[in-house]
Amino acid sequence: MILIKNIFDQLNSRVNPQSESGIAFLNYLKTFCYSDENWSYKRLNEFFLECLVYPHWQQNKQKLRDEVQSLLASFQYENRVDLELEKVQWVTDFQVVSIEKTNDWKDVLETYLKDHVLKEEKSKYRFVLDGSTMYTLILDPGFKGLQIRVFDNKFTIFAGKLIPLRDFYSINFDSHLNLMESFFYNIELGPFVRGRFYVKNGLFDFFSTRGYLFQSFQSFQKRPLEAIPRLFYPLKKIENIFLKKDSNPFYTMLIHEIEQKIQMIRKKEPINSKEMMDLLVQARNALEYVFNGDKLLHLLVKELEERVTLKPVESSSMAEVKWSLPRHEILDSNSPSEVKKGTPLWPDLKNDELFDLTDS
Repeated sequence: MILIKNIFDQLNSRVNPQSESGIAFLNYLKTFCYSDENWSYKRLNEFFLECLVYPHWQQNKQKLRDEVQSLLASFQYENRVDLELEKVQWVTDFQVVSIEKTNDWKDVLETYLKDHVLKEEKSKYRFVLDGSTMYTLILDPGFKGLQIRVFDNKFTIFAGKLIPLRDFYSINFDSHLNLMESFFYNIELGPFVRGRFYVKNGLFDFFSTRGYLFQSFQSFQKRPLEAIPRLFYPLKKIENIFLKKDSNPFYTMLIHEIEQKIQMIRKKEPINSKEMMDLLVQARNALEYVFNGDKLLHLLVKELEERVTLKPVESSSMAEVKWSLPRHEILDSNSPSEVKKGTPLWPDLKNDELFDLTDS
């Protein structure tokens, strides 16, 4: 078997620094693959699908194909190995289709889920639209947990059907709604910012890239989630999709701490200025990246700012956070296909206060 490391090391020594295609491919291998991982032509397919998210590569598909194909063909010939390039679906073979109407978008995704994802007829799912992102919440009887798949509105055509351009962005939670460990997860952190993480024993390995060259952005190894703000907030946003706010520990703790600080100011009690600033930055980050539009949090942040006579904190500064995520409730739903309390979907679930998934 050929290791990703072998391919990367050889190509890294010969890629022209001016070759955008070669640099993008090497950066992708370095960030989204593990060095001791066996090569698979499917990795190349995934690379091309990621590239097609960017307008730059949509307009330069032929150049991307020619340069990457030349690099791998040379490696294959010189090392007398078979990279199964004949099985690759090259970037020029993909046609990207954007669906603008929300109802059409949901209909296409629903067809795709039934054909390729849902394991059993009893599987339940919900769509949650948030701007340009469609979150799909899936309850599978065999999975005994919650899977959230993340889609944009870009599709490609395969065998006469529309297939999501990227179908490998998903997050898995167990029956207690804790993030499942020992999985490799891909996540979108912002416009053209991609992340990959792995968690074991509560510690995270995290890597991220930005731009169409997949330039290295941030990386952390064996850190708690709270020490990686750029991953913490996107994950909390995903959790906020299916949690009731009054049972969401991140939300309730944040509200409690702000109210407590306001009361201390009213009583003219001494307050550590650094703690105050940290809390304010955390609150504004949460308001912008997780609980956008939440009226209570907005009012509390505004009052706190006014009382400490501080200028508004820049939302781009990402403060480290200190809240953890224990057990919680799922949001209510009045949908006719709702999952009722006491459902056998989670037979080992002991928390009787779990509620139904929601459309929003």
